[in-house]
Amino acid sequence: METRQGLGRWTTWLLLGMVIINIILYGAAFILSKQSKPTRSIPNTTASPPFSLQEAYSKSYEAASSWQSDVYLVSVTTSWRLTPQDDLTLYRSIWTFSFYSPSAGKAQTITFDPQGAQAGGIRSVDKPPYRAEADWSLNSDDLLSIFLGYGGEEFVVDHANVNIHLQLTGKEDGRSIWYMTAIDPVARQSLVVGIDANSREVVLSE
Repeated sequence: METRQGLGRWTTWLLLGMVIINIILYGAAFILSKQSKPTRSIPNTTASPPFSLQEAYSKSYEAASSWQSDVYLVSVTTSWRLTPQDDLTLYRSIWTFSFYSPSAGKAQTITFDPQGAQAGGIRSVDKPPYRAEADWSLNSDDLLSIFLGYGGEEFVVDHANVNIHLQLTGKEDGRSIWYMTAIDPVARQSLVVGIDANSREVVLSE
């Protein structure tokens, strides 16, 4: 009888231990699933911007023109950096503009934020870069909405950590393209959407 009682206690403890292990495993799986697929808000398009992209460009061009009168735009950049706790916002508070002067053979960086335009570094350029031209009525909320409609929403929702880099660049054929690149540095996955800066046509989505 003692042997059977001993076996019974051992079986009970074994089953209890298995239950505890299962609870721990399922709990860990639940936590990981929440981390890998965060609940993130997609922005409301009625939000009010601190400034328009057109205003940012105009003020930045004025600042660059005070350095060299023959400058032209070669690139514009900004970025969103999202952790699992962050929501995606429509408007960016900081933009970086790069202007090139043919007479100087140099480029200058201008940073624009709610305080205005600030002149940055000046660097020599070996080869004149392509000119970037854009329809400035196409604001950051428009660009983000297009990006979200071409796979961006699924990517942002399904990835806990996302860096979104937006860049305007001129091309050899004369077109200027907004490239929106979303990267999950942990999963090593990415999505690129290219938008014609004048026609608003989506020219790339992969």
